[in-house]
Amino acid sequence: MRLHETFASLAGIVLYVEAIMSSDQSGRRLQEGPCTLLLKHTRYEDKADTQEVGCVDHSTNDIIAISGSESMKVGLLAMLNSNELTSNESTMYSTKAYFTSNGQLFLSGDLDSVVFGEDASSRKSNPTLGPKTMLALRVIASDVSTTSTADKISDAWFGTSGERVNLKSQYYACSGGKLHCNPANQGSGTSRGVYTATINDRVNGTDNGLIRKAAIAAAEAELGTLNPQFDHVMVCIPPGTSGTWIAYAFVNHWQSVYNNRWCGFVSAQMHEIGHNFGLAHSGETSSYDDQSGMVRGL
Repeated sequence: MRLHETFASLAGIVLYVEAIMSSDQSGRRLQEGPCTLLLKHTRYEDKADTQEVGCVDHSTNDIIAISGSESMKVGLLAMLNSNELTSNESTMYSTKAYFTSNGQLFLSGDLDSVVFGEDASSRKSNPTLGPKTMLALRVIASDVSTTSTADKISDAWFGTSGERVNLKSQYYACSGGKLHCNPANQGSGTSRGVYTATINDRVNGTDNGLIRKAAIAAAEAELGTLNPQFDHVMVCIPPGTSGTWIAYAFVNHWQSVYNNRWCGFVSAQMHEIGHNFGLAHSGETSSYDDQSGMVRGL
């Protein structure tokens, strides 16, 4: 065998061994680099609010749920709520972590095995000042569509058909005219700022996270990478997903998600976009003690 053929064979063996080491026979994939932590706030019909910690897998750009022991999840949440870690800025990596076949990042052991860092590229400057370009996604699935038309969604968010109380008007007022929530250059006239994403998935009984991912993927297939092209993307999911959730958002991030009709309620809009801005709940003894305004209700 010639020398270059020998080297080629050895290189093939190395690649094969690396492939075996990076994933096991169950389809699990080892965490090979840091992921960026995200804090997710979800509101429910009974006014309950839950917090979950996920991370952005930079090899796929997917937002992945973190699973593992209860003490580990409680510990991560406590570090985020105490500002020891920052949503969408802090990173984590563990040689004991792996991505499961159902799309979660499983942390075996406790937090002692985790290395935390920082992704400076995610840091925002003046997140609540100046112009913000915003895009709402209306979703058409194989079995059902978002109830509101693109015109109604645009009106609810930006007042394009004359709605006087909308997200744009209220954040402008709350900020003393310093925050401008502008519709993206998608759609036209009374539907400006809204893009209709068509997906092949069925909504009925499906986890809303799967529909969110499908809608984002469909929009990016046509429009390109959504962020930083758009400062905020609001996904208006059709009715029928599992659970009694109303809306949720990722703190200090660009995505927020709404369960059908809640996409048109300014109270839900301002609450979730407030989390995108990095705002937390203002209540002293419970999440919603302070009801003096839509923003202060955070």
